[in-house]
Amino acid sequence: MLEKRGKEESVKADQIIKNAKIFTSNKDCPLASALVVKDGKFIYVGDEAGLSDYEGEVTDLGGKFI
Repeated sequence: MLEKRGKEESVKADQIIKNAKIFTSNKDCPLASALVVKDGKFIYVGDEAGLSDYEGEVTDLGGKFI
């Protein structure tokens, strides 16, 4: 996660993608299921539980690989 915020503060994102199979190229965590984009940059890549910190347009990929 790249942005710090308080527990009650949510970050406005440009795009939120969930229910995906995301290859991260991180050998400790090679797959993720969600990501968040703001200003053309990934600000979150991880599991869907972490999406509660963000608000914005959500796209459900239905388990597709990206």
